[in-house]
Amino acid sequence: MRHLLSLSLLLLSLISQAQIQVGGLWLNLNHPRKVSKEHFQQLRKTTTLFVLQDRDYEHLEDFDKAIKSAWTFTPYKIIRREEIISYGRRPGYSFFNFTAGSYINGSRHTARLYYALWMPIREKNGNSNPKEFGEIVMHANFIQNLMVTYGLLTEKSKLAVIDTLYNTQLETWGAGYLREYLREMNRLLAFDKVHNYFQDFSNKEAMQKLQQDTLFIPSYVNIRYNVLGAPHLKDRDEEDMAGSYRYPVKIVSSDSLNEMLLRAEKPINYVVYTQSSNSKFINVFNSGGGGLIYSAYDKMGRKFKAKDLRQINRRVRS
Repeated sequence: MRHLLSLSLLLLSLISQAQIQVGGLWLNLNHPRKVSKEHFQQLRKTTTLFVLQDRDYEHLEDFDKAIKSAWTFTPYKIIRREEIISYGRRPGYSFFNFTAGSYINGSRHTARLYYALWMPIREKNGNSNPKEFGEIVMHANFIQNLMVTYGLLTEKSKLAVIDTLYNTQLETWGAGYLREYLREMNRLLAFDKVHNYFQDFSNKEAMQKLQQDTLFIPSYVNIRYNVLGAPHLKDRDEEDMAGSYRYPVKIVSSDSLNEMLLRAEKPINYVVYTQSSNSKFINVFNSGGGGLIYSAYDKMGRKFKAKDLRQINRRVRS
């Protein structure tokens, strides 16, 4: 009990990242820089290998269709995680796979669970080192955050932590979610654009369309955790949200939203809430090519709250 409480307090001292980042992350994680033309061309000439969660291979057709419709930056292939090492020894490949990382920024620890785009790059000394070009940070619940934080702080257990990520349910993952993430990253890479973690953003024209269009919000935004990590669902429906958000809104499960993203005949607008310790990102996406239309970072924000909806409401109204 005492050990868990101390870990909980440590978790609350962490800081989070935004959800999507593109650029030379090995040059500066907080503020990614534009990569050299040489490295950019090297990446573009690779075949990108996508590694999925273990359970996803039962739905391989959905993931293949999702990637094919969104990812045009390089040729691609879907592999299993046990194949990473063998492909990593060969030239001409880049990778998307789950991983976790941490670093110290001043007196605070940063830990994140993310889906990374990386490529081995040969250094002047002849050694080949992995370099990250993009990240998609996943929403992690209380226990997942605790697991990642504690595991990464010991370093020796990092591989064990990463192994669990392939078997852990993630609220912001699925073939539908992945397609929309990749569309955004593909667009940024195709135009050699840099996007960092902490950029607040709003597409005025796209947000104003929400005055008539429904905003879909995944139900996990209502989950709360006590100090021991036990979840409970806060009783909050569309009527409760009406005081903060004056436009059409509908709450759906993460699985339902993922299916909608895959099967919907027309674009939908939806919220992706990413939480890590006491920081959060609130993103609004428009599927079908609209991409990220709103992003807000709160470095001292825990839980999805009414004020987050009010901020979105102001952008829709203006």
